[in-house]
Amino acid sequence: MTAIAHVGHGYWGKNIARNFHELGHLVAVVDPDARAAQAAASAYGVRALSFEAALADLGIDAVSLASPAILHFSQAKAALEAGKHVYVEKPLALDVAEAEQLRALAEARGLTLMVGHLLQYHPVYLALRGMVEAGELGRHISWGPGPRASQALMLAVRARALLDGRYAPSLDDVAALAEPVLKHRMALTFAARAEGETVGNVIKRLKSRIG
Repeated sequence: MTAIAHVGHGYWGKNIARNFHELGHLVAVVDPDARAAQAAASAYGVRALSFEAALADLGIDAVSLASPAILHFSQAKAALEAGKHVYVEKPLALDVAEAEQLRALAEARGLTLMVGHLLQYHPVYLALRGMVEAGELGRHISWGPGPRASQALMLAVRARALLDGRYAPSLDDVAALAEPVLKHRMALTFAARAEGETVGNVIKRLKSRIG
């Protein structure tokens, strides 16, 4: 098991902490608000630690960072220097040079550094990217708030799975919800320059790819 200390139990950090707990990897919660950290730690049956204590703990293998973006570089750098694997919510850093420095540091120390672009690995995103790369949607496509549409779909399929007593959603969940969710989120913002392209046509092809 990879023992993970999660840093930043705010609006989005709560979701990351919950997921690591459900996977059985969360061992500590770090937050500048001591009461928030202790409440989360108590709820998950783990420890509430300071950032420094988490880095010094030899029993912790990795840290996940959902702190304010301005802290990502300094905290990721400190964690890597402490020998921890690091997962960082996007953005990895506020400067490209800093991001490159983190990459080089992780490579030099043989550690994993991952930025949280998780939607890039979602079946819907992969299918849409494949359609774009294959030229199926024409050459000039504007999706509007596409990541938000994908996020809405991910939340919907997770909810469907939980209501059915399952912790993880399946491709069946995605296929069942792709049309209503994506059509709702994309209908007013999708713009296709390819002649004859419509949201409905895209969704039908998308469902055929992931169904």
